[in-house]
Amino acid sequence: MIITSLWLVPPTKESNTIQEQITFLANKHKGSPSFAPHITIGGAPVTSETKEDALALFESCKTRVQKLSSSGGITCKFTHLDSANNPADGSLCRFQACMAIVELPNASFIELCKLVQDQEDETKLFNAPIDHPHLSLAYGANCVQDATLPETF
Repeated sequence: MIITSLWLVPPTKESNTIQEQITFLANKHKGSPSFAPHITIGGAPVTSETKEDALALFESCKTRVQKLSSSGGITCKFTHLDSANNPADGSLCRFQACMAIVELPNASFIELCKLVQDQEDETKLFNAPIDHPHLSLAYGANCVQDATLPETF
């Protein structure tokens, strides 16, 4: 079984700006790693039975993204900053501590997520406790107060 995670990566200029913020937050809040800016389009790791299946999914996504790019691309507008709390006990979810929430509806983004996950039910595209697309800014540190909402790209 092959497990992959497919990301939507911001354009270079926006990615550099967001990377600066991720690095700033990681340095300010020790224990929070630095990582590449991305929006996961798989929601959870995507599984494939074989390497060929995984590559076929990648090629399908690549083709879809190229078509979307030629028709205006996938716009990501962020509505607010948030942190993911575990609803059962109120504790901070260690993997998604600070994030920028992607505004919905964004039909091109949702269609890409459906393709990747082979899922038609929009309510099942994103896992709890987040339940919506987002761009993580920090993992393992509650630092919403130190973060800045990224610009639309």
